[in-house]
Parts: sequence; structure tokens; C-alpha cells
Amino acid sequence: MASMLDIAYNYIDKAEKEVNFNDLWNYVVVACELSEEAAVAKLPRFYSNLMIDGRFITLGQNIWDLRSRHTFQESHIDTGEVYREADENIERDEDEEDLLADDNEEANEENVSEEKEEKDEY
Repeated sequence: MASMLDIAYNYIDKAEKEVNFNDLWNYVVVACELSEEAAVAKLPRFYSNLMIDGRFITLGQNIWDLRSRHTFQESHIDTGEVYREADENIERDEDEEDLLADDNEEANEENVSEEKEEKDEY
């Protein structure tokens, strides 16, 4: 028997256009004769596998198509922007940690000073 991804590929290929994920999943469920319980259990793995299988591309709004039907420009995701945002978040987190460390250091110094004053009073 063909894999669920192969069934999905053949379905989109025969449709000759992009398809809604729900329609695609329903077709796969029927083709594989999955029970409702099995379909619910297999859905997350199917979706994950669909995401990483290089034959498929998501067009947004839960619409899927075959990557071979789209140019590189249409299907390419600029990961540089993702990394720039991640680097900015890391820098902000480090700045916040430095501020917290400075605040903690100041608080510790105040506590030590207060403790010293209390000892001097006795």
C-alpha cells in the first residue's frame, strides 16, 4: 500500500491545482480506510511529514501544492530575516539579564550595607 504522503502527492497531482489541507486530509483518510480514532491519532504526524517532505509546499491559509509547480522565488523563504529577528531577541534578552544582574548586585550591596549597620549598632 502507498504511504499517506504518496497518496497526498497523487491527489494534488491529479487535481492539477493547489488544495485545501482539510480536503487533502479527508481524501487520505478515505484512501487509507482509517477509522475516526486512527485519523485523529495520525493527523499530527501526517501534517509534520507533509511540512518536511520536499515535494510539497504550503501557500499559506492551509493551502498546499506541489513544489514542482512553483518557481524558486515563489517557494523560497528568506531565513535571513528569521535569524536577524532571533539575534535581536537574544540581544534584548542578554540586555535584560544584565539589567537584572545589576539590580540584584545593587540589592545585595544594600543588604550587606544594612547588615553591617545593624552589627555596628550592637
